[in-house]
Amino acid sequence: MPFGSDRIATGSWPPPAHKQMVGIVISFVPGAFIAAALWRLRQLFQLYARGEFFSGNTVALYSRIAASALWFIATLIAAQSALSVAMSYDTGSPHISLSFTHAHAFMLFGAILLRLVTWIMAVGHELENENRSFV
Repeated sequence: MPFGSDRIATGSWPPPAHKQMVGIVISFVPGAFIAAALWRLRQLFQLYARGEFFSGNTVALYSRIAASALWFIATLIAAQSALSVAMSYDTGSPHISLSFTHAHAFMLFGAILLRLVTWIMAVGHELENENRSFV
């Protein structure tokens, strides 16, 4: 049983339909940021297919992908806390849980690496513009 069996009374599972709907909506919020990142990744590969490697559009897409990754992590942590509240708000012992696990740390490391790649691509874009001005 999710959320810890000591916190949910045996007779209250499965939760009522309104709690299930709230849980579904909360669960989809972090997914929206992943969907946005995947859409931008698709656009990035289209730019690569056209031979644009260090353009301003490429740098902007990298920046948006990195931002989406960071927002995903933040909303994932917040959504997990919101789920604990949504599932226990009308019980005898409502609670909120906040966790930061190794999985969150690993995802945060990946998002920071994306931000680093964005910085490198911005430097590459500046160098390409500088080279064009001399040629």
